[in-house]
Amino acid sequence: MKRYSGSLSIFFLLFLIPANSNAHPPGLSSVDIDEKPGGVFELLLTLSRFDAEILSPMDVDRDGRISPAELDDARTDLEALPAMILELRIDGVPARGVCEKVWADDKDNVLLLVSYPGQGGRHITLESNIFDRLPGGHRQLAKLSTPGRDETIATDTLTERHRVFDSEISGGRLAFLILGIEHILTGYDHLLFLFGLLIIGIGFREAALIITSFTLAHSITLALATYDLVHLPSNIVEPLIALSIVYVGIENILKKEVRYRWALTFVFGLIHGLGFASILRDLGIGGNAGDGWIVLLFNLGVELGQLGIACLVLPFIWKVLQPHKSFRGISTALSVLVALLGLYWLIERTVL
Repeated sequence: MKRYSGSLSIFFLLFLIPANSNAHPPGLSSVDIDEKPGGVFELLLTLSRFDAEILSPMDVDRDGRISPAELDDARTDLEALPAMILELRIDGVPARGVCEKVWADDKDNVLLLVSYPGQGGRHITLESNIFDRLPGGHRQLAKLSTPGRDETIATDTLTERHRVFDSEISGGRLAFLILGIEHILTGYDHLLFLFGLLIIGIGFREAALIITSFTLAHSITLALATYDLVHLPSNIVEPLIALSIVYVGIENILKKEVRYRWALTFVFGLIHGLGFASILRDLGIGGNAGDGWIVLLFNLGVELGQLGIACLVLPFIWKVLQPHKSFRGISTALSVLVALLGLYWLIERTVL
């Protein structure tokens, strides 16, 4: 039976966790296109420090930060970057842009502002080739705004296979719904936390309470953190998320019966919501009241992805694992793996 339990443990771990055990989603950049009065278009390219470092090495002293001096030294290369990786067309005519400003924000992102003077137009197309220069899986969120409107009128998530943004693409802010689904499906630490809660073999009612508690909790902090009403730095939030995984795994091992797990889930869900919010803050969401729909759609996407995973895992637990007479051993073995992986992430996020 031990061999059978070990095989099932490996199966579940392979199902939920990628080989590289990286808990962070693939790289994400953004392009905000803003039409100004007089037919001028401005393009704001936002890159994380890690992606910017790949495109144009800056961190000479390797201290993990970009100093003003290092940014100034790389300014010439950075100013040439938009023309190399982005092509903007207005009514089918390629537009020539000038990089007006390069700076780093308080989140250590690198931002480049490009101006495209002209006579305006009715059709805007952006082709991005940033994927040729960055690791696989990178995504780029493109948004278009026009004068007289305080909200985004067209969005699209660009990938290596889908590189062209067109302002006439329907769907608008629904791109944030897809982004929410993608974020939870690649947020392996969040999924492992949920898996650790369910693996002890709870019933449908308790599973519904746990999922509802998790949803309510992270919805609250997602909204508060996106609008900067609550703020904890990522170097605190990420270790706490890992610690929540460790705690759930150990509790599964030590306690034969876990009561009121929904309450525990709510408390830890508040922390996980802060992690969800980081992706929206990095994209500049939360600056105006009109972003409320974006937060709602992103959160809905997270829930859809979460429910999809639960609908796959729970029937397997109920129909395949739980009827087995050695289910307690199987659950314990899987909980040990959950706790160990959570411990690995905790060490990685605090020491390494």
